[in-house]
Amino acid sequence: MKTITSLKLRTLSIFLISFTINLNTQAQAPSVAAPSPTAAAADVISMYCDTYTNVAVNTWLTSWSAGNTSTLQIAGNETRVYTNLDFVGIETTGANMINISSMTKFHVNAYTPNMTKFRIKLVDWGANGVYQGTPNDDKEHELEFTPIQNGWNSYDINLTSFTGLTTKNHIAQLIFSGNPTGTGTLYIDNVYYSKPALANGISDLSFENTLNIFPNPSNGNITVKFENSKSKNISIKVINLLGKVVYTTNTYLNESTNLELSNLANGFYHIQINCDGKMATKKIIIKQ
Repeated sequence: MKTITSLKLRTLSIFLISFTINLNTQAQAPSVAAPSPTAAAADVISMYCDTYTNVAVNTWLTSWSAGNTSTLQIAGNETRVYTNLDFVGIETTGANMINISSMTKFHVNAYTPNMTKFRIKLVDWGANGVYQGTPNDDKEHELEFTPIQNGWNSYDINLTSFTGLTTKNHIAQLIFSGNPTGTGTLYIDNVYYSKPALANGISDLSFENTLNIFPNPSNGNITVKFENSKSKNISIKVINLLGKVVYTTNTYLNESTNLELSNLANGFYHIQINCDGKMATKKIIIKQ
């Protein structure tokens, strides 16, 4: 009888500790979502953001990470949380490596109730696409920040600050770490790379409203048409989700022009049109 009572007390004690930890974790979660980004989709390579179409990510928690991860909804916005955090590896390897050579900034929103240091590392695996460490063709750099606790921190970092990242064509790893070691809690959202809009590329709403692109989705045969427009010289770029220009042409547009994009893989693309100092961007879907 005494043994059973002792067992019940230990079980109850473990339950109460677990219940208290769960309550504390819930209480520490942000009550508001991270700020919504404002960069134009054509100027962004997004890894994790509801505002944009995200590139493929192999994993948000590598096998060598020290921590746990899950997602949750905060004010209707999906957010990723890391708990028991020491360091976490996020990988875009193989065909998913990201070319950020045309980008100028790295962005992430981070919220923590207890971390005193927050570190961000970017790793480029080089042209061979294989991790070899340094010295080899791999390049990496880590930055450290002191976050404000219990509030969203917005990190919009110039890529030039990652001074050791001398190549940026094959980004395969993003690593978050911080203090206290092994007990950090970190919420993240809006993870993306961006570049400034071109000086003559400010989107003009009236210009954009005259532009029709159809059919969409398309098998690759696309018509670009301007309503009620005069003949004009235009430049057209098609950009994939990795920020790579996969098609470009300069043409004299009377009313409409056809683009033959059937050689492109299925997926999302942005068509960027420049004309007379104005820019319009439309999202298209290739589905063959």
